[in-house]
Amino acid sequence: MFVKYQKVITPKKLRRKIRLDKISKKIKVSNDEAIKRIISGEDKRFLIVCGPCGADNFDASIEYCQRLYQLSLKVKDKIFLMPRLYTAKARSNGEGYLGMLFQPDSEVIDINKGLMLSRKMLAKCIAVTGLPIAEEFLFLEQLEYNADLISYFFLGARQSDSPFYRNVVSGVDVAVGIKNDLAGNMLNLAGSVHASSTPKTFLFKGGQITTTGNRFCHGVLRGFVDESTGFYNNISQQNIDALNNYCLEFGTQNDFVMVDCSHANSKKCALNQIDNALKTVSETSARGIMLESYLFGGTAADVYGVSKTDECLDWENTEKLILKIYDYLSQTKEEKTENNNDTDKQKIK
Repeated sequence: MFVKYQKVITPKKLRRKIRLDKISKKIKVSNDEAIKRIISGEDKRFLIVCGPCGADNFDASIEYCQRLYQLSLKVKDKIFLMPRLYTAKARSNGEGYLGMLFQPDSEVIDINKGLMLSRKMLAKCIAVTGLPIAEEFLFLEQLEYNADLISYFFLGARQSDSPFYRNVVSGVDVAVGIKNDLAGNMLNLAGSVHASSTPKTFLFKGGQITTTGNRFCHGVLRGFVDESTGFYNNISQQNIDALNNYCLEFGTQNDFVMVDCSHANSKKCALNQIDNALKTVSETSARGIMLESYLFGGTAADVYGVSKTDECLDWENTEKLILKIYDYLSQTKEEKTENNNDTDKQKIK
């Protein structure tokens, strides 16, 4: 039973109140196209999405993005960096911190304030750094309020099998990374990539809508869990090949695959992301990774630059890891082969 209804600012009013300047708008469009070129293979750079588990603090999130921008200048010929700024959080059991959009500065839910603070943060990131923004697509309203600021969406493990989300994603005009479901079913993931990539007609907001399909959708491997909540890693070329073969059976090409180095793949231990990232780069054909990273490591209820939800890599380790990946990508094919032979095919360290 619904017990209360409270009006919040409309998308139209919020977009008028907090808008991008002309230069930032052009940068945003340019970033959208750059990401699409990477996913299509036209641009050979490696895509790295990294940022806090949840963008839980305005100032800390902007500081993180500024650091990421400075790092991007050092690696831009080989790596395209994009901050993940999740303003809403999916909760497995429906409890816990819900994200800035819902809880902007306390445990009290204030969606109106959260909408304004979230959009202000996203717009400032673009204006200050020129970096593209990755966000998780949890609610339709996120598109209505902030789609003009987002260059890349993730469709999470809890939404990727949903016909509603797949239909909507088929009409989104930016790239979308679709994560495998919580059980790690590659066939289901291939079905989601296919469904989101192809035209759809469905009931939408009181009308019949038809989409063109989103050809920049792609699979994201994030590991999986079993009934006993055991974590299982699915970072391997075998899993990537399985996903791509299933996609081909559906008639969909999925040449770009990303690996989520956190979540089940890391067994929820932030430092495990380092080995996961290095393994992805040196042992698989994946052309992108996602990291959960913040100013400081670990997790805490209310500490500046520390995650309120899943623990994150600290900035120092994040920077070292990305520079290590950059050095590896800068090697010639012969150098990589020689180094692998010298270390008995050991991961880059």
